[in-house]
Amino acid sequence: MNGTILIIVSILGFLRVLEYSISRMNELWMLEKGGIERNKGLNSWLFVLQIAFFISLYIEASLISDHQGINIFWLFVLLGVLTAKLWCIRVQSSFWAVKDIYVPRIHVIRTGPYKYVKKPEYWILAGELFAVPLFINLYVTFSLFILLHCSLFLVQLPEQTKQKV
Repeated sequence: MNGTILIIVSILGFLRVLEYSISRMNELWMLEKGGIERNKGLNSWLFVLQIAFFISLYIEASLISDHQGINIFWLFVLLGVLTAKLWCIRVQSSFWAVKDIYVPRIHVIRTGPYKYVKKPEYWILAGELFAVPLFINLYVTFSLFILLHCSLFLVQLPEQTKQKV
């Protein structure tokens, strides 16, 4: 495996672990405040797909003997996506979580990216699914996980959009 690709995938994996750690602390806090987790099926499948995504990145990168390097365009897209994710985390503060948790009697945050899009985290996830594998030219992982996530969202999103608040 190309050493540069291994380092890149490791850094991205570390950032994902950090993200889930912050999310877990916030989840516990929200549940303490009476929060209710919604869409458990979607949350579980997204978690499994995220783990499989990183495993696939490692496997595909290790199978390519003559790697093409990195794609600068997708690097900038990835940096933009990561910046948008940080914006969401900053705006939502203690209410930011990977899981969909509703806290009764708390107003829905409608500032930052939430002023423009109801659930910007889904757009950010889509951006990551494009940018990460294309940034390091891993086309099999890109194709496979776009199909898997689209299939999941086609099943889960209609149910989720019916929910109030």
